[in-house]
Amino acid sequence: MLTYLAASTGHTTLVAGLVQAARSQVEKDTRRAFLVQTWVYKADSFPRSREYMELPRPPLSVVDSIVYTASTGNSVTWSSTNYEVDKNRTPGVVWTTYDSDWPDTQPTQNAVAVTYQAGYTTAAASVPDQAKQAVRLLVSDWFNHRSIDGPANRENYNSLIHSLRWGDYQ
Repeated sequence: MLTYLAASTGHTTLVAGLVQAARSQVEKDTRRAFLVQTWVYKADSFPRSREYMELPRPPLSVVDSIVYTASTGNSVTWSSTNYEVDKNRTPGVVWTTYDSDWPDTQPTQNAVAVTYQAGYTTAAASVPDQAKQAVRLLVSDWFNHRSIDGPANRENYNSLIHSLRWGDYQ
């Protein structure tokens, strides 16, 4: 439908830009990643004891690395044998393995950096239907009204976003 809209009106570039902007807006509003993206989560320290570390922007696909500033001031890549990744939670989490503890870090800002990939897939076909429909509603509303204030589409959009949103925030 969006291809037809662009082709029939000669607005291919406009519609492509609206689709990209709408996808970004839906990802922001749901705090999710739809297509696979690389993210870096930073923290001032590791969690205490057996607590886990949540990684924003579900769904979590893979943790690439955990690098931290050791108490000595050296940058250290933590071995993946020391932690487990739970991709089935929303959001995904990192735990220490049974016989490991979180390492000590230097007391500094962003002492821990977790590089990870989040997203459903590299193909739009695997993105949840609610998300795709929310993108279509935004594109239609923005194309037809050149603003986000179209009341009928905005109500439908909010309903779709609510079904995808995770976390307790305003």
